[in-house]
Amino acid sequence: MTLTDIEVTLRKGEPLTASQEEYLRVSAKDKNVNLAAKAFQLLHAYPTLCHVSKADVPWLEIAADREDDTHIAAHALSLLCDWLGQGQTQLPRLLRALASNTEGGDFLCITACSLSGQLLHGKPNGVLAHQLWSVFGDQDRPKGTREAARDALLVASGMSPKDIVKAELSGALDLWKRASDAGIALLSDPRQ
Repeated sequence: MTLTDIEVTLRKGEPLTASQEEYLRVSAKDKNVNLAAKAFQLLHAYPTLCHVSKADVPWLEIAADREDDTHIAAHALSLLCDWLGQGQTQLPRLLRALASNTEGGDFLCITACSLSGQLLHGKPNGVLAHQLWSVFGDQDRPKGTREAARDALLVASGMSPKDIVKAELSGALDLWKRASDAGIALLSDPRQ
């Protein structure tokens, strides 16, 4: 059995066998970064068919702390916060991910921005808002990372991702200004 065999099964929309599920999880925990990364891509793309559940939280947390591959860490953090609804519990990991600035790119930070916007929309948090604001204003960050922080501030303020894309395409709104206003409002929110 290989991850390619599992991917073929998942792409067909078929359920995994117990042995395939076990192999996928063992692969995701492997020290071989390439093997683990491929397994995480499948888990992240097909969480329902892979039966990602709260029973997976302990090893997903370990994966979210991996420093040898930010893509693995980002996929694990996304599964924890988005799929399993563990955003509040994973707040320390989100804050670390927002602060990360790795040579291999900002994939982890970009993922954390997106997750933070969703979390802040549901429940204000001054520490998280401040860290997101820091990424938004950091001129040393790549433009794509700052755009992810901008979009997260907009989502936190109630703008849907669909509306953000429409506004960006039409140029009708100054999204940077609106995100700045949203960030200032978040930082001064008395509910924090």
